[in-house]
Amino acid sequence: HSVEDHILSYQASIHERWVKLHPAFMAHQRFAVARAAFEPFAEVFLDDTARHGCPWKYCSGVGIKKYATLLWTPGQTNVGLFLVHSGAVAVFRELPDLANGQAWRNPIAVYTQGWFLNRESLLSQPTRYYA
Repeated sequence: HSVEDHILSYQASIHERWVKLHPAFMAHQRFAVARAAFEPFAEVFLDDTARHGCPWKYCSGVGIKKYATLLWTPGQTNVGLFLVHSGAVAVFRELPDLANGQAWRNPIAVYTQGWFLNRESLLSQPTRYYA
């Protein structure tokens, strides 16, 4: 074992002792782990005070259903910026004609948690591709 392994093992044992010391520490740890797994801006909002006045109050959620939800088509100018909070969104060059049995082609990109979609909207440009 390396020195780093011993250090990490020691750090983990100290952390485990602190968490077991009081139920409030355990609750805080669980909350921190849950937030870290759910937070797309973990490296931007380093503490809770940075969230005051944050843009979340200007956002709304969009439910997405696999192979059913269409966020935009090419050439639209009235589509805003999207942030993938969880799950994934694929972008396609063209959509299949399912009525004629055409299959889905591979997407040109798949965006997951933390990615912004339709960045063209920031420059007042029309949308590209299908999402």
